[in-house]
Amino acid sequence: MRLTPRCLLLLLCLSLATATSVGATTWEAESARVRETVTSLDEISASGGRALRFDGSGHAAWTVNVAAAGRYELHLRYRTAADAGWPKLTVNGHTRGLGLDSTLGEWSEVTRIVTLRAGDNEIALAANRQRFDADLLRLGTPSGSGLVPIYELPVLSPRTARVDLRAPQPLLFLLRGNGHRVARVTLADRELSPSFVPFAPVEDAAQMTIPAPALADLPAGTHPLRIDFVGGAEVRIPVEVSAAPVPAPLLIASLDVSHGKATLIRLPDGQVALIDCAQASFAQSRLLPFLAAHGIARIDHLFLTHYHDDHAGGLDLLKAALPVGAVHDYRDYRSGDRFTLGGVDWFVLNAYADGSDENSRSLSLQLTYRGFVYTDGADIYAQNQAAILERFPERVRSHVYYGNHHFHGSVDVNYLRRTDAALYLVSAEDSVYARAAYAQSFVRDVEGYLKAHDRRLRETLVTRETGHCLIRVHDADRWTYETTPVGAVFPDFAAP
Repeated sequence: MRLTPRCLLLLLCLSLATATSVGATTWEAESARVRETVTSLDEISASGGRALRFDGSGHAAWTVNVAAAGRYELHLRYRTAADAGWPKLTVNGHTRGLGLDSTLGEWSEVTRIVTLRAGDNEIALAANRQRFDADLLRLGTPSGSGLVPIYELPVLSPRTARVDLRAPQPLLFLLRGNGHRVARVTLADRELSPSFVPFAPVEDAAQMTIPAPALADLPAGTHPLRIDFVGGAEVRIPVEVSAAPVPAPLLIASLDVSHGKATLIRLPDGQVALIDCAQASFAQSRLLPFLAAHGIARIDHLFLTHYHDDHAGGLDLLKAALPVGAVHDYRDYRSGDRFTLGGVDWFVLNAYADGSDENSRSLSLQLTYRGFVYTDGADIYAQNQAAILERFPERVRSHVYYGNHHFHGSVDVNYLRRTDAALYLVSAEDSVYARAAYAQSFVRDVEGYLKAHDRRLRETLVTRETGHCLIRVHDADRWTYETTPVGAVFPDFAAP
């Protein structure tokens, strides 16, 4: 068919309109400015027929122009045969890790929220040790009026707090501003002046601390902590204020020992159990001071899930500081074992015979008390979780799940969804935010799923964000949790 000049002009106009629309939201990887070991590939399955390969190092940068300042969904289409470490994503000079989950060589997308200014923005991607391919960058989904920023409400974590008037401690929160600026903070109708320290691993987040003196003369009762933002958004959480003890038969304290673990348990019969004792430096700086501040002079039972430094490195320091009774480890049990200790039922989900390396052999324990279920994931991997789901399906659902391998290694998404926990605990350092297991498999595929399906999820607490966490248990229907910064105390956890 012969095209007339008018048809050719119409096709050209349509082509330009399409290119403009795509160009406003999508940037092909091969359009980047690259350096070091980044190569351009001819790839028929890639958008535009080309892609970039990052061979363990290298840097690529794009100039992205938007009409309005705000927060945008940034999608990166990529592929990798294995988890690609934690490449670095830099937006206008602000760098954070970008965990890329294995795609088994197929193209997939990872999404992050980024803050952009009106006009030109510099977005860069740098590899970190492992190979991956990048196909394109895409910003959100344009509306009928073009690309616009997303709107999210601010989020405060934890979503509950307690002030003990007998010994007031600072309150520490992680505030995800999500593009909103704080205008006013009040508690019990009193205006407060908390401190805000930027929290670099999370986009537009800050640790908010309310100092103890501001809490000392609050009236008893439950009061709203209210944060008002410029533009009208607000966040409210309940704060319980009391001078009376809050006794509970079972107390579980998950300590902030960075990338490691130390979980202290006061059992109903008064005995004290400890699951792991952190690496030596954090045992010295956090675990031992916590024990001393709470008057704990003896550990009756020490469970060592395995012998990696971040779980057992503090053993010699602990033994030198106070008496340690029975020591249990992964060789003492087989999966399926059950026993009663201190008035609590214990069940072994994973032990030495279930793995082939130190992590996969680690001792995963489940504690049940009057219907309340606490599961410690130890450092098991996705294959261990899949085996537990198959062997002990009735043992999966939990009220609290302590993240396996700090959500730093592999996780089985189906298993974590089936736990249907109200609270997930993660003891980790800043690198967790750049791990695919946490950022993609857990936050996106587990948390997102549980929220979308109206499950009982309350929240996830990362010790790096909000400090030590104390869980008080009466039974399955009556249990609470609270947090406190490192160096503060939980008065009711003190030795009687």
